[in-house]
Amino acid sequence: MRIASKQANVRVRSSYPNFLYSFEFADTPIEVKDEHAAKVLLNPMFYESDKDAVKETDVFDVLLEIKGIGKETVSDIKKVFANLEDLKFALAQDDVPLRNDAVDKLRAYFGIAPKDLNTTKASKNSK
Repeated sequence: MRIASKQANVRVRSSYPNFLYSFEFADTPIEVKDEHAAKVLLNPMFYESDKDAVKETDVFDVLLEIKGIGKETVSDIKKVFANLEDLKFALAQDDVPLRNDAVDKLRAYFGIAPKDLNTTKASKNSK
């Protein structure tokens, strides 16, 4: 069944039945399994569409290019972050619930320096 979202960058997930769908663009349908569609359509943000469905792309697949970042780590990232921008922001804020080696590799890949907590504390104390 083809389902679309009224808003862009929306994810819908369920633990029973277990599924996760990402809607990158508003009013652009993706193919959803029939057994999942009924549950998705309970939310008024989603609707059945007669437009041609686009293949769901996974923006997080680019992370598999990083040596030492595998499918399991990418799966963990997708459970927490809706998109790469959220991940990048969390990396900059030092707020990523992953192993330190994975966080370091992600920061190096995106060119993000870790937030220097000592500098922040020193600037607050100097006021």
